[in-house]
Amino acid sequence: MIFNSVSYLFFLSAAVTGYYILPGRLRWIFLVLASVAFYLSFIPVFFALIGILVIGNYFGGRWISRANEQSGGTKALTLIIILNILVLVLFKYFNFFFDIVPNLVEI
Repeated sequence: MIFNSVSYLFFLSAAVTGYYILPGRLRWIFLVLASVAFYLSFIPVFFALIGILVIGNYFGGRWISRANEQSGGTKALTLIIILNILVLVLFKYFNFFFDIVPNLVEI
């Protein structure tokens, strides 16, 4: 589902409607589920990865919240951001480096 498709328009309409219909305490759960459904519409194989990232970021946010009370929130935030960027870089550029390394070895 890409952003300029009709299916995305229906998905977005359903997500916005669901968000405003639900009571405030359930909205964040609905948004997490809608976000996971959107990402899984591309490649459903990555369900475990998305689940791990969602759970990891949730507990990372709780860690940052507790660390702010003890003035260590900057280190926690930096670590969580670095871990998320590493996952992004791994999945975005894995094929690029995987294709280049054998060519470098042949030279």
